[in-house]
Amino acid sequence: MTSKGDEVAKPAVGSLAWAETSVRLSRRERNQIVAGIARTQVAWALERARRSNRSRFTSADVDRVPIVDTAVARAARDHADAVCDYHVVEHCERSYYWSWLTAKFEGLDVDPEALYVANILHDLGLGERNRDAARDGDFAVVGGMQARDLLMAHGWALGPATEVGDSIGMHLNPIVSAERHGALARVLSIGPAMDFFGFGSHRFSDEAVVAVTSRHPRPSSTKDLLPDIEHGPGTRPVLLLKLGVGRFIPRNPLDRVSVHVS
Repeated sequence: MTSKGDEVAKPAVGSLAWAETSVRLSRRERNQIVAGIARTQVAWALERARRSNRSRFTSADVDRVPIVDTAVARAARDHADAVCDYHVVEHCERSYYWSWLTAKFEGLDVDPEALYVANILHDLGLGERNRDAARDGDFAVVGGMQARDLLMAHGWALGPATEVGDSIGMHLNPIVSAERHGALARVLSIGPAMDFFGFGSHRFSDEAVVAVTSRHPRPSSTKDLLPDIEHGPGTRPVLLLKLGVGRFIPRNPLDRVSVHVS
């Protein structure tokens, strides 16, 4: 008989290994996500209160974010351009800045190239050519699998490529731990969410937001951030929409000071 201590840990929800069985959430997984959203909202509120009188990231911090111009980074950007809408790609570019600075804020060590390609590829599943796959499954997992395969086609080993794929697949989870899931997955769960919903925006000064959105402007309409696609039944995107997370998009505090483009 296998003791509790000998049990093999189940793959994290959203990881590529988890998706090999099913991308439809079990009741336990649904409950974990619901509880995770509540815990995350409380944690952000407490952090905002504690940081009310502390310094925030400035435009000088934005200027120090590494510009990744490797062959793999260029290939990833080209692939994102070919698959995704312009506003989705710009969301991914902004997310890289928020993710990198989140790593600095939380004292996490991340590889710039891995972080850039993870961000630029994290919404591949929302691309027009992937609509059928997303309809049958989970768009984040679809994107994670394609990102892993793209990186391996450009010479990455299975391990690092899977780490990027897993991070992309898990980025919809409300709680991702650096200790359990790795620094890359942790910051990829925050950067895109900040750009989409504004979670964690209190860490950034207005001038930092302007500095990022001058490079990669936000759309003038929030509808451009939400491609009209059908999600697979019983998946995380369906649950998150049912829970009303979309209400945070038009309330995003970043839009108050961001540079916008039509």
